[in-house]
Amino acid sequence: MRQKIKVPFLLRLKVYSALLFTLISFLGLYYSIYYYFDIVIFIASLIPLFIIFFKKSKLPGIKLKKKDHPKLFDLFEEVAQVTKTSLPKEVYLTPDSGIFVTGAFTKKISIGIAALRELSVDEFKAIVAHEFGHFYGNDTIVGGFFQRVGRSLEMSSHFGKKVWDAIPILNVAIIGVVIMVFFKIYSYIFHIVNFTYSRQIEYRADYVAAQVAGNNNFRNGLLKYVAFSKFFNVVAYNRIINLLSKNKAYVNVYDVMHKQYLKQDIKKNTKIILETSIWNLFSTHPPLKSRINAIEETKIMNSSGEAITLFNDFKKLEEKMTGTISHQVYDHIKIKHEYDEAVKRMGKCRYCQKQFNKLDKLLKHENDCKKSNDVVKEVSYHVCKKCNHKVDDQDNKCKNCKAFLAVDGAVKIVKEKI
Repeated sequence: MRQKIKVPFLLRLKVYSALLFTLISFLGLYYSIYYYFDIVIFIASLIPLFIIFFKKSKLPGIKLKKKDHPKLFDLFEEVAQVTKTSLPKEVYLTPDSGIFVTGAFTKKISIGIAALRELSVDEFKAIVAHEFGHFYGNDTIVGGFFQRVGRSLEMSSHFGKKVWDAIPILNVAIIGVVIMVFFKIYSYIFHIVNFTYSRQIEYRADYVAAQVAGNNNFRNGLLKYVAFSKFFNVVAYNRIINLLSKNKAYVNVYDVMHKQYLKQDIKKNTKIILETSIWNLFSTHPPLKSRINAIEETKIMNSSGEAITLFNDFKKLEEKMTGTISHQVYDHIKIKHEYDEAVKRMGKCRYCQKQFNKLDKLLKHENDCKKSNDVVKEVSYHVCKKCNHKVDDQDNKCKNCKAFLAVDGAVKIVKEKI
């Protein structure tokens, strides 16, 4: 039986050192709140953390089942056995290119369909093994917790701003400013420390992936995945928007993008992506070039079929995901249009002129306002005084009673509900 993958000491040292600093910054935050403020603010500061921690989020896309895609789930089982991890409880297919895992208690994996045409089975296995590497290191539990801490800090900062904006009492408003500034600064510091930890666990997951699927499979798979994802995110969305503006839509955008991508100078584009990948203080992942260089290139080359063969009726899945991504883009365009229109009206309701500072509240109010019986519009039109029959401005005689309108015509204001 194969032994559990052993991560090199130096890499483990980097991971645990970064984890230690992240823990210190987390504990230091709440100790500072308790020490410099009072117990009430300390307890209040924990509320956003509990709200975010217990808030459930649903992954987008469609849920895949083993009975429909047995080859895919067989690959998951193979990787799980090698990494000595449990299988994810839920598997989702999404219309974008993102591949990631999540879940502190219920493990989930999300697979973006966009880049799958570019990968071989072994390269896709390497990408999946990287994600299982996060299960291996319990990153969805530890890293997931710190992500929630980061979001709770931002929520607390926004709360302080709301106190400043909403309460006219100077003493209370000043407290709001202090809360906003304190959490803003600490959020900045915590993110720097936490992202350092995040980059180290990515290196560990890369190492696990290379051990499971082979160095070259991981190197090649990662390069292909990143290069095509960048191409897709730039080109595909613009093409979809362009078609939607003409009241048209793709049947299979992934097939179109794949054929378009093959016409590019892939080797040159990949080289540019490698050379332009730079280190960023607020990046969750290391630069692509650093990740590739960390995995030694070998002479062993594995040949395997296309990754899309792991899915049953892949073309049908692509067409379904094309419909999903088209709807997502349409909804985004619609929201942007509604936002632009709201800005032109300075946030005022188009029906009653009541002003709002948030788009969602304005749209909800307008929807209710439109249905309200109080909303009316004035419509002016000409009628014949004798028979009350509606007539056009250019008519000289009523078509109903034949009266001369120059003598008998009149204008009446009519109120109609909309």
